[in-house]
Amino acid sequence: MAEIEDIFSKVQRATENGKLQWKATSDKDTFIAGLEGKFTFLIQNLRGNFESYYFSMSDSGGNVIIEQTVYEPNTPMGNFPPDFNRVKVMYEIARRNALDIDQKLRDAASLLDKF
Repeated sequence: MAEIEDIFSKVQRATENGKLQWKATSDKDTFIAGLEGKFTFLIQNLRGNFESYYFSMSDSGGNVIIEQTVYEPNTPMGNFPPDFNRVKVMYEIARRNALDIDQKLRDAASLLDKF
């Protein structure tokens, strides 16, 4: 279990530092990041009755190596808040990265400045 925590922490750090590039998929709530063609990370907002997120790591053959689903606290399946919050924050960073949201916001602000 410590290995999973170590991998997640490293993915989170690389994501926060902009070193791991996330990409959009055909599902608007799912983002993937490749690691030198050897591994793929996936993060997804499951959009159910409760706020929940799924994170996984697969090898180049598509085999799932690790996976974790976290649910919002205070629900029947809720996780401890640190786990939920960490995955939620990483999802949001991955989404912003994959959709180039920061640049789009700057572009929109620049256009609005013309009015």
